[in-house]
Amino acid sequence: MLMADKVILPMVNPVLKKSDYDALSFYLTIYPDKKNSEKPSMLMVFSKDGQVLGQAPAPQLGEPDAQGRIQYVANAPASALPTGNWEIRFVAQQGKETADAIVTFTLN
Repeated sequence: MLMADKVILPMVNPVLKKSDYDALSFYLTIYPDKKNSEKPSMLMVFSKDGQVLGQAPAPQLGEPDAQGRIQYVANAPASALPTGNWEIRFVAQQGKETADAIVTFTLN
């Protein structure tokens, strides 16, 4: 898949070696409701080994492209993440409607 000038490759149940990465990137697509005038927002919830460590709002999302989607890439510095089993929950919200996606990975 292409996003602007980047190639995006999916990974299923990845096990990542921390020293191999400066940053970990996560790609997602949000399809806002065209009938809802409120701008969508996104929250990221970080868990390690089953414990919620914290959450952070994403920077303001861009405008939808010609296909009506907002493509977003979140980055996390690998050096800041301790080794273990990770889960990141991405929660998109537009008005009262929410949708979420979860990515899991192991960092060694």
